[in-house]
Amino acid sequence: MRDLLQHKWELLARLGLIVSVSLSFLWILTAAIARTATTRVLLDQSADSYGQERDTHVNLRTVGALQLIRVALLWIGLSAYVLSALIASRVNPNGDHIGAFLLVFFTLFLIAAMVLSFFNWLLLLAPIFALRDGERFSNAILAAWQLTRDRAGSLVALNLAHLALRLIWIVFISGIGLAPFGFVHIVPKIVIFLAVAATTPLYCAVADALFVARYAGYIEIAEQRLHPDPVFAGPASEFLTPAHTI
Repeated sequence: MRDLLQHKWELLARLGLIVSVSLSFLWILTAAIARTATTRVLLDQSADSYGQERDTHVNLRTVGALQLIRVALLWIGLSAYVLSALIASRVNPNGDHIGAFLLVFFTLFLIAAMVLSFFNWLLLLAPIFALRDGERFSNAILAAWQLTRDRAGSLVALNLAHLALRLIWIVFISGIGLAPFGFVHIVPKIVIFLAVAATTPLYCAVADALFVARYAGYIEIAEQRLHPDPVFAGPASEFLTPAHTI
């Protein structure tokens, strides 16, 4: 019986690994195509705001490689989580010093998360230069680093504004999602279920729209390095002026 259960768990582990890897490659493909299409549209709109015509590059191979590394960073992050727990467990093998375990665990994982988040940030910006300038993998990442260094203030302001809007939206949609439970005694449960389920695609749609708006802001910041004179008066222009740079 024990051998049967062990074989069952091994089979489930292998199945989970195969499914996870398959979903990862599916995400890489879809993300590369979607990021390419969205970024090219945003780049064209940004160029039009400056009265210019631009032929963007498809460069799907570079964008796909960038998405591949982003997925690899996710797997590295999961491994860092497990490794941090294993190292911290050495400090507290008998379970007598929970405080020491948590201190070591959170310190190690926080360091790993900060390093991985930095590289993920560069990979997030790199497609702008891969599609706008036709840069290859390494040059696109280098351009993303130079943009981060030169326009840190504008990027931070834009990210803070996006974070505030996301938090407001989360609180709002959470209130809408919980509101139907106040009528649980007078409304059929299926109606409550459908009302709550409807909030999920609504949340995702608005969250994606906010992300696209934020990415458009990144592109505008990158465009301002090519056009130092501010001629764009878009909705995020107050966060993108040179006064916010460091």
